[in-house]
Amino acid sequence: MIAFRIRINGELVATIGQEDMSILTTNLVASRGNQERDVNDYIRLNLGGLSHELAEGYCQHFRWADREMSLGDRIEIEVFETDSVNPPLKRYRSDKAVQENPYTDEEVREMRYADYLELKKQFDHDDDA
Repeated sequence: MIAFRIRINGELVATIGQEDMSILTTNLVASRGNQERDVNDYIRLNLGGLSHELAEGYCQHFRWADREMSLGDRIEIEVFETDSVNPPLKRYRSDKAVQENPYTDEEVREMRYADYLELKKQFDHDDDA
């Protein structure tokens, strides 16, 4: 199968690919924050793809863990053929009939905890006023 081997700063982080893939992607995203809304800048590498239509009549997205990036990071992507890849972190439906969460339970918990910490900081600060 076609696969991508991704290295960040020389360290192998993932070999991605799927036998039933129709699309395999690596996206590097940089976003400027908004100080008025207290949104920070970020740079993130996303690894994912989309399957061909399954016998059940829908496609599936698949994704591997996102990576936070920093200025100066070096990303290397090697395109090659292999039978050995890292399994995706999550596969989920890509159709309007059934909406599946693209995140694992652990990721959802981590995001909720990060939100909790931000709210706690905000409300603790408000109590000091």
